[in-house]
Amino acid sequence: MNDSSDRDRSPSRRTVLRGGTLAIALSLAGCFGRDDDEEDTTETEDDDRPTDSDSPPAPAEYETLALDFVEYANDADYDEVDDRIAEELAVELNSAVIDSAWDDLETQRGEAEEILSAQYEGLFDGFELVTVTARFPDGPQEFIVEFQEGERAVAGFFIPPMGDWTQPDYVDEAVFTEEDVELEATDSCTLEGTLSVPETDTPVPGAVIVHGNGPIDRDLMTGPNRPYKELAQGLASQGIAVLRYDKRTFACDVELAEVTIDEVVTDDAVTALETLRSHGQVADDQLFILGHSFGGTLAPRITERAEGIAGTIMLAPLARSIADALVAQQEYLLTLDGELTEEEAELLAEVEAIADQIRELDIEEGDVVNNLGGRPYYESLAEYDHLEAAAELDVPQLLVQGGRDYQVTVEDDLDRWEEALEGRDDVQSTVFDDLNHRFQAGEGDSVPSEYSEPGSPVAEELITEVIRFIEEGPDGAAE
Repeated sequence: MNDSSDRDRSPSRRTVLRGGTLAIALSLAGCFGRDDDEEDTTETEDDDRPTDSDSPPAPAEYETLALDFVEYANDADYDEVDDRIAEELAVELNSAVIDSAWDDLETQRGEAEEILSAQYEGLFDGFELVTVTARFPDGPQEFIVEFQEGERAVAGFFIPPMGDWTQPDYVDEAVFTEEDVELEATDSCTLEGTLSVPETDTPVPGAVIVHGNGPIDRDLMTGPNRPYKELAQGLASQGIAVLRYDKRTFACDVELAEVTIDEVVTDDAVTALETLRSHGQVADDQLFILGHSFGGTLAPRITERAEGIAGTIMLAPLARSIADALVAQQEYLLTLDGELTEEEAELLAEVEAIADQIRELDIEEGDVVNNLGGRPYYESLAEYDHLEAAAELDVPQLLVQGGRDYQVTVEDDLDRWEEALEGRDDVQSTVFDDLNHRFQAGEGDSVPSEYSEPGSPVAEELITEVIRFIEEGPDGAAE
């Protein structure tokens, strides 16, 4: 398999529009998930078109409706597609239009391999938005399904162009090469990855990038941006070998209702570290974990279970519980305009109910909550004390945080890490005020759509800070 730089991941295709407006791809990690055994309770008229019931749909129902709609489009079941489109939009948005757009997409990217997940994004300008993610042969593809506020019929369907990736100026392809690797996750599941290796005759330090939540490919491809690829190639340009790989929930058929946090994250990260260690160019005593978001939260656990780790780097690691973060993230998005409407308050109450379900482990067998896992997942997470695990590590640690990050914040997360690790001479933390959760630069309040803004690579200052820590250790910490 060739590296993603050699593949066209940005097809020119028709975008299905509502009212002629251009779709903006959203990418908010961690909202709500669909229960595998959840029944479709959508009420229909004689023509089977979804209609309002006495109460507006909950976020989980919107996810089910959106997921089903994309599944029907992928299966070319266009009777079902037409039945689910709002009647007043049937001239503009119908099965013939979607069929043409889908054909354009498959001509460029091949047939979809699997519809992976649906995430409710929130209420924007009177429309309920859900992002559906599918896996194609060359990487992920997002779809946005739109519903008018409180209604069940589809009011918009968007295929956002994933966009041309532009290599950042800090990447120098002349000084490193990239190799394809494979990691055995299970007997029936192999993860493909890319190893960026500096061209030199001497052993170099090595790092493994550990993903955040959700079904993520090795590049964290979002629109025209490739944050993990940019991070890996930026470090490789400065003499650090980096292994990045497709996450198990992206690459394989995973029963989310049955997995634990180790099966989703820890085990594969340990395998990746041993694969990196076995490469002849990588120094055996200079292996680092580079965990982002939830991957940063689990970095201490990975460090415990791997051998000979020289240091742990946590990029925007969550310190709060997932339940608390879910509520805070949704409240942030709902109040960006400075107010909370009655409809938005009802939505926030739904989020709080999901959070309580996670806290209390009130999860039935076979159910999937928050699109991450079922009871085994949340039980294993509850049993893991990440702050204590980090405090007990005997290796140098670096925490890096974006000041504009609303998903993981300085006040609610970094401060807790610093308190837990207080007094450790080998622990350092750095905050970059203008960076968001994916370490892209910006101004003002951070919003999900900026993750897919063209020309928004991982900031070079993050690359520089990681290199400093790897080369100098805690004694060379930035002020």
